[in-house]
Amino acid sequence: MSFVFIKDNFFEKDIFNIILSESQNVPYTPPLNSLQKKSEFVWHRHVLPNKCELQEHVKKLIKKYFFYTVEEMLLSYYVVLDPTNSGFPHVDQKPITHHCLIYLKSQDKINNGTGFYIKKDDKFILDTSVGFKPNRAVFWTSNIYHAPLHIEGDASKRYALANFIGTNKSFQEELKNKKYESV
Repeated sequence: MSFVFIKDNFFEKDIFNIILSESQNVPYTPPLNSLQKKSEFVWHRHVLPNKCELQEHVKKLIKKYFFYTVEEMLLSYYVVLDPTNSGFPHVDQKPITHHCLIYLKSQDKINNGTGFYIKKDDKFILDTSVGFKPNRAVFWTSNIYHAPLHIEGDASKRYALANFIGTNKSFQEELKNKKYESV
């Protein structure tokens, strides 16, 4: 079963303000060059420690609001995405089963949000748009084509908290062995 759920005011206001401040004051690095070239998006991230307090809190809120029990949070990071019209819809590969993206900071615009697409005859058709709103969580199954709506144009820089959910414990070991370049 595929789904997309949305929850506004995901974090309690005081916690959201702490997260927002932290996301503005951490060092960001680009992902592996191959990932950056493949996605064509201009984005940087700050990976959070596995099982950190914030990650555990997100798991509790996912259960509370979306009635889903997270077996394993594979990866969580703050992400900053610069506006660009390039890129493409994609699905997250296994072992990722679900994704929870929480918007932190940007202009309140549709195109600073996330688009969900249907693939038809090698073309992607925008099916659902979720506009940006601070503290809005978008939770979906990883088999749905999605992309930042930046690819539709008229967008600005966006900060978010990305959470990749799955069941494969070896993913963390694989991640530790990858090298990231600093900015």
